Amino acid sequence: MTALYLFLWYPQLNKRLLEVSQDIVTEARFPSVTLFQRLDWSSQAHILPVNYTKCFLGWLEATGTTPMCKDLPQQALVPGQACNCSENWSSPVIEDFVWQNIAYRYLSFTPSEALISSIPTYIMTLQVFFNCEASYQLQLQQATDSMSDNATFSLKTSSQEQAPSLYMAVYDPSFGMMDALQRGYSRMVLIGANGDSSINIGLQYRQDMGHTPAYDYSMFPHVTCAYNKLSLIFSIALGVSTVPNMNLVCNTASNDSYPCHITLFLQMPSFDRAIVTENAMISWMVSGPDIPSQYQTL
Repeated sequence: MTALYLFLWYPQLNKRLLEVSQDIVTEARFPSVTLFQRLDWSSQAHILPVNYTKCFLGWLEATGTTPMCKDLPQQALVPGQACNCSENWSSPVIEDFVWQNIAYRYLSFTPSEALISSIPTYIMTLQVFFNCEASYQLQLQQATDSMSDNATFSLKTSSQEQAPSLYMAVYDPSFGMMDALQRGYSRMVLIGANGDSSINIGLQYRQDMGHTPAYDYSMFPHVTCAYNKLSLIFSIALGVSTVPNMNLVCNTASNDSYPCHITLFLQMPSFDRAIVTENAMISWMVSGPDIPSQYQTL
């Protein structure tokens, strides 16, 4: 019995099996989003305070008459109806966050339970404003001008020749940002800050053993074949594409300059959902206080 446990049961009890299935939901809550500024990169955008941030459902120009999303009934949140959800940004900017021994500043958006997409492709627009230091812009221009005739200078300033960027994490609102990163339900993604980014969200619902299920936006696909249906379930949780702006006009040296901003357009192209469940390869089926352990069976 001991040999069976050591060489058969114990190894099998500690193996994990991923079971993947698929269904279709009728609605889905928009995810949380955090934007990070890495402090040891001079080319990272400098995130401005939360009073600059924006959030809208639908496509609109901000006006004083735009209704607040929280004041509209659920059935009104459909394409053609725009509303303001900017109150869901956290405040203030967090200045002292460390992840994997790297220091960041960050700003988070956590949608209320009312921010639901009831129709695929309904767009949520997020905007965060930032500045670039004048010294960074000067070095960027100098590096560009000298690239053809001064290889040494270009090499020294290579870390500053990039356009402004930020890191982004997308995660289930039932998590805090740190929990989502630690449990692998989200990943930091480097994106261009001086542009418009389209975020296509695939619905991937994951349950680890011993934990409550949640949506996984880690960007890692799960693949499985359903041989009885001759079909392939392939789910990618997050797709990101960015259109860069033509110019960078913001800085902190001029009083008449406007801050730049990054715009994120989030949508769920489909309500098809992949469900990923983690189970043990085998488990105890018969057990109880009156049954000696050596006679318990699998």
